[in-house]
Amino acid sequence: KEIDFAYVIKEIDQLVNGIQEGADRTAEIVKGLKNFSRLDEDEVKSANLHQGIDSTLLILLSGSKVKVEVIKNYDEHISEIECFPGKLNQVFSNILSNGFQAMESNSDDRPPAMIITTKSMTEHVSISFQDNGPGIPAKTIEKIFEPFFTTKEVGEGTGLGLSIVFSIIESHKGKIEVNSDPPNGTEFLITLPKSME
Repeated sequence: KEIDFAYVIKEIDQLVNGIQEGADRTAEIVKGLKNFSRLDEDEVKSANLHQGIDSTLLILLSGSKVKVEVIKNYDEHISEIECFPGKLNQVFSNILSNGFQAMESNSDDRPPAMIITTKSMTEHVSISFQDNGPGIPAKTIEKIFEPFFTTKEVGEGTGLGLSIVFSIIESHKGKIEVNSDPPNGTEFLITLPKSME
């Protein structure tokens, strides 16, 4: 009675459940890191596009300062494409982290949201990353793929992320477009061939 046995048992149950959830989450992040860190793969391979996006999201969302709602509109007809998997994960990482950072500066009450849409075409696939951040002015869009161009504060960015994205997409014989509608958000649209032959 003095130590309130029933309460202690309830507390222990909650602690054990918390530990289990933490262990499951850690295992999920490690699995995501394993999928994401395919940067040593310098040869073209067949890879699951959606798995690459999901593992990148898992890593970025676990360290994000804001809670972002991610809406996935995945085309089930896309299975695998020929690509450099690690390099594509780098593309996803740069675009998504830029979008998440942009949404941190939303000045209104809109909850941050990222819509990811994939589509299968005859010989290509498209991937759209659409955020509801403040958008990018037209003059800035003209320069965003230039090396060392950045809108971030000194010490916060190198200005190389989107330049690297552009060259990786080029190496895949694909293309990348940016559509923005300030203050309603930005879309990065990537088109990639299914086969690199």
